[in-house]
Amino acid sequence: MPAAFALALHRWFSVVKDRREVTRCVARYNSAAPPEHRIPAREAEAVLRGTLGEAYLLDLVDEKATALIMYSMLFWLAHELGLSEEQLDDLVVAADELSDRAVSVSESDGEPTLDLENFLKGDAMRWRPLNAS
Repeated sequence: MPAAFALALHRWFSVVKDRREVTRCVARYNSAAPPEHRIPAREAEAVLRGTLGEAYLLDLVDEKATALIMYSMLFWLAHELGLSEEQLDDLVVAADELSDRAVSVSESDGEPTLDLENFLKGDAMRWRPLNAS
């Protein structure tokens, strides 16, 4: 899921170049979401900016909050990007293939986690089905 979120977010920002869009993106999500599904703006902006390359910001947000933000915004981003079901399937497949190469095991608890920094430095951003039918 973090890999799919990262791909969708980078896809969004391949079209939208202005990083101030992070704030607008979170505000648009929260205005469209029912009250019980709204996300804290400050933490959400940190997660988005962290996923876009400012990795140190990801350390400032609790892991559970990060997962909730990514999960909530993934489907909204897919909708905003106008992804078809086929493109969404392609996104999930690409994320799965790429994350297999970027998973590390935490020394503290032995849990496998996606190393987003290494994921984003690789060829992850080649997923761009802009013209896929």
